[in-house]
Amino acid sequence: MAEARMRRQQELLRPDGPSYEIVLDECVIHRLAVPAHAMINQLRHMIEVVSTEERISVRVLPHDISIPGGFLAKSSFYLYTFHEPGDSPLAVVDTVTTDLVLTERNDVTQYTGMYDRVRDAALSRNASIAFLGRVANRLTDQTGSET
Repeated sequence: MAEARMRRQQELLRPDGPSYEIVLDECVIHRLAVPAHAMINQLRHMIEVVSTEERISVRVLPHDISIPGGFLAKSSFYLYTFHEPGDSPLAVVDTVTTDLVLTERNDVTQYTGMYDRVRDAALSRNASIAFLGRVANRLTDQTGSET
């Protein structure tokens, strides 16, 4: 799994890599699924990458923000678009055991609409970077870790 993540990061960070935008729910930033020092390192790395790569964007969705417009997804999902004319967009939904790949236009349109609403409610790119920096600083202060 670590090797796959490293390979995915290499592809994303190559000079002609793809555009990438993600909206992170604030709760996943505060929930320490890894030791605090590892989270601090991850946050600072994310801040560095997003600050230097214009085609990569991380936005934070505050937990207390209202998202108008109807139902939202119950789990994480990803939208993929491709430059090749014959390659249709798709949505990939995370489940406990596998990823559900949706290719039907109506399904992809529904997930695209959900993503647009979440993105519109999220903090701006710069406000998100500042937010991530505050979280990293708070964790550093709490743990006394200088990473």
